[in-house]
Amino acid sequence: MLLKSTKMQLSVMFHKKGFQISFLIVLGYVIVTYLYYVFKLWGYDVSDMYHPAVLSALNSDSQYSWFFMMYYPFIVVLPAGFLFMTDREVNIYSIVQARQNIKSYYLSKVLAAFIGGFTVFFLPFMIGLVLNILTFPIEATGTLTNFEIYSDTYYMYASSYLFPNLYHSNIYVYYIVTILIFGCFSGIVSVFLLAISTFKIRYRIFMFLPFYLIVYLLRQMRGWFTNLSLEFNYEWYLLASDAVPNKKIILPIIIVVFLLICSTVIIIKNIKRDQLL
Repeated sequence: MLLKSTKMQLSVMFHKKGFQISFLIVLGYVIVTYLYYVFKLWGYDVSDMYHPAVLSALNSDSQYSWFFMMYYPFIVVLPAGFLFMTDREVNIYSIVQARQNIKSYYLSKVLAAFIGGFTVFFLPFMIGLVLNILTFPIEATGTLTNFEIYSDTYYMYASSYLFPNLYHSNIYVYYIVTILIFGCFSGIVSVFLLAISTFKIRYRIFMFLPFYLIVYLLRQMRGWFTNLSLEFNYEWYLLASDAVPNKKIILPIIIVVFLLICSTVIIIKNIKRDQLL
């Protein structure tokens, strides 16, 4: 029952404009970044070329990465943030619940939201990585920081990455893992926003505020806790190849746990409320 219901929810979500627009935005960003480096490096000798992996749109040093991350808190709302609101607006909410178990209804929504948020960000970035591997010479060793990947200087620089040992052992696996983390984080944010949408929010534009306010609060915390050697900008944990010495894995873990706890509490509360109706 849960699997069938999840498939149905995914089918509905994939046909929603929000999901399609967000997917096209991320894919467009990836393609623009890819084309930028294609034209920039046209005619370069292999010895002057960048390693295919570091040209990923997820690289913190890529041409448009910070511009993309500026709008990420709004893009991540689109895949699943309005699912419950849509059900209420078209009066499907009560009809679907009458045909299936209330718990299955909510859990299928949660699974669909995670898969949708994950897909919107994971798939385009993976497409970009594959395009880079197929287009640029794999013998190239340059980086966007103008260090050679295998030089001692760059090894010291890369030691400030979130997963330096993985980067040193296999750069392709490193980028696949970082893309996977980005996708999973986006999926969890989608679940959180889905849970928020269960509240009777009058205007859809207000759905863009919850995650943005969390992001804003995190940035403000850097000024509040100056004694902590910890970087509070969440972007630097999601982007790859970002050499920030004060990055600690504990912060993204705290963010994810916070989002999951809030989502779980809200969904469980809704399930219990609807079971009593």
